[in-house]
Amino acid sequence: MKTFNFSSWLMPTVAPSRRTKTQFPFKSYLSGMLEKFWQSAAANLAGQMEPQVWQKTDKYGNTYWRAYDPANDSYFSGSEADMRRWIEQRYYA
Repeated sequence: MKTFNFSSWLMPTVAPSRRTKTQFPFKSYLSGMLEKFWQSAAANLAGQMEPQVWQKTDKYGNTYWRAYDPANDSYFSGSEADMRRWIEQRYYA
């Protein structure tokens, strides 16, 4: 006895969208702005003046480091070695 799948007949399969992050530059810009806002807000609310450092991965799988310095309200980005140099210059020079 054959069975009939009514759900596939009523709702045919639609191929998933192949959009990438690069097709929505505004979304990346907005995401970056929100990230900056929350980093700044968290630092100000906590009264924190130490830099905040975190690791990120781009869409190609490359790892890099980002830092926010609430004392100067500035961001820094680079490799692990770049980040170490930046911290040493900022705090040990």
